[in-house]
Amino acid sequence: LAVVTKKTQTRADALVAADRRSYSRSCDILIGAGAGSLLLALALGLLLSDSLLVPLRKTQRRLAAIAAGDFAGHVEVPNRDEIGALAGDVNRMSDELQRVYGELEKASQLKSDFLATMSHELRTPLNAIIGFSEVLQQQMFGELNERQLAYIDDVLEAGEHLHSLINDVLDLAKIEAGRMEWRRVPVQIEELILRASAATSSLISHAGLSLVTDIEPDL
Repeated sequence: LAVVTKKTQTRADALVAADRRSYSRSCDILIGAGAGSLLLALALGLLLSDSLLVPLRKTQRRLAAIAAGDFAGHVEVPNRDEIGALAGDVNRMSDELQRVYGELEKASQLKSDFLATMSHELRTPLNAIIGFSEVLQQQMFGELNERQLAYIDDVLEAGEHLHSLINDVLDLAKIEAGRMEWRRVPVQIEELILRASAATSSLISHAGLSLVTDIEPDL
């Protein structure tokens, strides 16, 4: 009986050891499978980041450059999916904005040149009008009555006002070209109103109306 018991115990111990070895191998296999799965997930994550996040960041930087006024560059994305299509649309939009911006600059330059040319062409006959009005005002070719002198004064005043307006047009062209700065200076309101009254006096008289101005002297 003792011999049988000993044999049974030996067999039981052998089975227990075999179970332990099998359990240990199973744990090792499970740990290995888990580690492999984790490494595979990390590799897939890096691959996904390289194929998605990097192109998206490139596209985002390109859009920021376009918003800042840089239309010359392109975004290079090797993707053939929706991200690649998005990058292509961004590049086409940049090219179109560059073309439109160039046309706007050209149109602005042409407008400035036109204003400068027309202002010069208007000054020549206007200077003649002002010069002849001054000659008449000084009565160099004969005396004028009071009413005639008043009309000559109005013509001269209107000519000088128009000359000032032409200079303002030239100033606007200089401002748009960035070659002029604004300055704040005191303005005599009375002088401005009297000029406007003189410029419109003929229209008011033809309409059978009268214009009366009442201005504070220190305004």
